[in-house]
Amino acid sequence: MKMIYTPVPLLVFLVCCLIFSSAPAAAQINEVFETETNNATVFSELGNSFTISSSANGPFRISTGFPGRGFNSLTADNVLVDNFSVVQPNTACDFSIASSDSKPFLLNSVWLYLARANRDLNIDGTLTITGFLGGSQVYSVTQTGGFAKTLGLTNGYSLVNMLVFGGSNNTTKYVDRIQFTTSSAYSYVGLDAFNYTPALLPVILSSPLLQTVCSGTAVSFTANVANASSYKWQEFVTSWTDIPNSGVYSGVNSTTLTISNSTSLGGRQYRLVAINANGNISTSGALLTVNPLLTTLAGVVAGLPYCVTQIGSLSGNVYADLSCRPFASVVATGSQPLTGLMETCVQLDPSTLSFNGQPYVQRHYFIAPVLNPLTATGNITMYYSQADFNAFNTARGTYPPLPTGPGDATGIANLRLTHFRGTGTAPGNYTGTPLLIDPLDANITWNAGNSYWEVTTGFTGLGGLYLHTGAVVLPVRLVSFAVSRQGGWNEIKWTSAMEENLLRYGIEHSSNGTDFTSVGEIAVNGNSTTEKSYSYRHNATGNSYYRLRMVEADGVDFSNIIRVREEISRTEISLVNNPARDVIRVAITTPQTGLYTFQLTDLGGRVLHRATRSVQTGTSTIEIRPAARPGRGLYLLNVETESAKTTLKVVVE
Repeated sequence: MKMIYTPVPLLVFLVCCLIFSSAPAAAQINEVFETETNNATVFSELGNSFTISSSANGPFRISTGFPGRGFNSLTADNVLVDNFSVVQPNTACDFSIASSDSKPFLLNSVWLYLARANRDLNIDGTLTITGFLGGSQVYSVTQTGGFAKTLGLTNGYSLVNMLVFGGSNNTTKYVDRIQFTTSSAYSYVGLDAFNYTPALLPVILSSPLLQTVCSGTAVSFTANVANASSYKWQEFVTSWTDIPNSGVYSGVNSTTLTISNSTSLGGRQYRLVAINANGNISTSGALLTVNPLLTTLAGVVAGLPYCVTQIGSLSGNVYADLSCRPFASVVATGSQPLTGLMETCVQLDPSTLSFNGQPYVQRHYFIAPVLNPLTATGNITMYYSQADFNAFNTARGTYPPLPTGPGDATGIANLRLTHFRGTGTAPGNYTGTPLLIDPLDANITWNAGNSYWEVTTGFTGLGGLYLHTGAVVLPVRLVSFAVSRQGGWNEIKWTSAMEENLLRYGIEHSSNGTDFTSVGEIAVNGNSTTEKSYSYRHNATGNSYYRLRMVEADGVDFSNIIRVREEISRTEISLVNNPARDVIRVAITTPQTGLYTFQLTDLGGRVLHRATRSVQTGTSTIEIRPAARPGRGLYLLNVETESAKTTLKVVVE
């Protein structure tokens, strides 16, 4: 029988405990052992389990063989803890009662029968009670004499009141083990009415739910917990381990864990550990199931926009519909990498729409960073089917065609994007200024494994992204465009593979990446079918952004935007596209020119690709193209110079 009432003799001092205790506590419990098993060394009730262990003159254990020898704080009872069956005369006793699962508790009081080996009470001795928490001593108090010497009204038991025992109040100090030690005068000890208060541990209101997501997308787990002061999330692969707040994981010390990219994490479990001063408790684990992406793209002709909002990621993540049909991937990068949530939408118009005579591909996109919606930067890779391009080519009129297949270099060179900034629903009604973008040809790739096109571009702020071609054949096709800091100036270099009817290059500069002014021009000869290289020096301080304005007789086109910082003091290496497919792009910002070796391996160390490139001072983008496309999974890209080595984790889809 377990008593959960407060005995009358204890009332006064327990009220005092409540007044002076600052720690939160649950209900007091008076364990009287009446339902426990003879010779047992464990007892439990109401979720609290204790273990009895002996160090001297034992073992101490549950005793049911001598009815009437116990005391439940009110009257004699039948079951107690003692060492009567093995007692050794004139030998000190030493035994402990400990929480079996290390849950802290407060010891309020206990009734003890302290006697010689023959249970003779008429003797004086010493009793020491020591409390421990996590292996460290919390208190140790001692009293000599003053214990019952006759059976009297308490059946020979003495009340040990931890409010005053040993001259100090220890009813407010949490412990997980209590040790009882006597002098040799007390060879027999009987213990009953063990009154304690279990600590108020955190309370799990709801555990995280299992999640099923598409590979590469973000996912979150949330738990609801009360009375916790701190949290940590754990992951189970072969055992439960703490999760670092880095990489694809964020929020590991809150009630919501966010995983920005779920690739390769299927089959793992996640749980929250809630912590307070009294201990910790864990939720049940939630399984993460990751389904592969399909090769068909999201979106329905003439349908509503399909939008997904998920956390931004420096390593990139995929946007897909509920059927795991992808439509884009986004990497947080640039001058003000997006943080927090990002909404990305895809929509297919009923037909090829036009504005001011310019036709646009039916499939278009809308992006909206939730934080810093006008200035957040990143790279977006948009997916298009060949059918999207074919429909445009059928309706393009006199405009140049888009690629008719993977090998159509001319069609690739024709491709343009317009970023209609702000909010709107169609070209012409967006609230911001449109920006014409000419993606590098290397950023327009055919994904042979999934049979769709991938078009990558940088972006600044929210707006619509519409794909089209120029009104005429492009005046120039750029092979490279880079800017580096050289002493007191910035050196702009670019190389063209082809120039047709080109009049001049204009060099434009910006301090914020949005507002550009002309800083110089270079005239050209008009037509060229071989590679030609150019350079221009510009004096500027602070962060700078550059783009090329390519002018011909019939129009103007712009390059992508390059940023150069005031001073480059160290080398920085990062992935431009992650997840990647056929091409892995690496951004390198370095204060000095040098040779870099790139080695791609699988997790077993097998080398899949190796190449050495010369990288110039400043910021450059290097393309890694393995001869054989790696299968889906996680790979390691080692980037090595004479003095340093960097390893990047690459996800291939």
